[in-house]
Amino acid sequence: MSSATISHPRQRYWWLVVLQGIAVIILSIFLFFRPVGVVFLIGIFLGLYLVLNGLVDILFAFLGKDVPDRSWSFLKGVLSAFFGGLILLMPFLFVQQLGWLFFVIVALSLFLFGGMRVLLKRQDIGKRRASDILVGLLMILLGLLMLVAPFTSLELLVIMLAVWGGVTGVMMIIDGFDLGMNY
Repeated sequence: MSSATISHPRQRYWWLVVLQGIAVIILSIFLFFRPVGVVFLIGIFLGLYLVLNGLVDILFAFLGKDVPDRSWSFLKGVLSAFFGGLILLMPFLFVQQLGWLFFVIVALSLFLFGGMRVLLKRQDIGKRRASDILVGLLMILLGLLMLVAPFTSLELLVIMLAVWGGVTGVMMIIDGFDLGMNY
């Protein structure tokens, strides 16, 4: 196959996408079976993921001569590797401070956006009014639950991340093999 038919450098290195998917699945399995004890390891795995993802993006930026967004891929890779390195240097501090800050921001956002959705849809007379109000009320309840029972909510959030990661990992493996077969 000639190099003119390669549309993206990821096609040549499809196996990296498959390995990335396998790593996400392994992390998801660990998250699912150890949701309470995994808080510290989330920082380490996130740091490793960001560093490896950044290095892969930098590699693709240098190898993809026909890719128009090489500079963005390089910048994204450098930033990803930098922040991943910071997290690896201080995983407990990251999870303790930024993790809880992120958690509180998500809870407050759910509460506020759910409230806005309910209030704005009260004035709307469209077909989806009732379902939008219901979604808004569920967002408010989830935000309140996260604020009132943070540890239970955090365990639930970790389990949801595990399920999401497993699905994402399977999709990455399928995409990687699809890239490999079409190379």
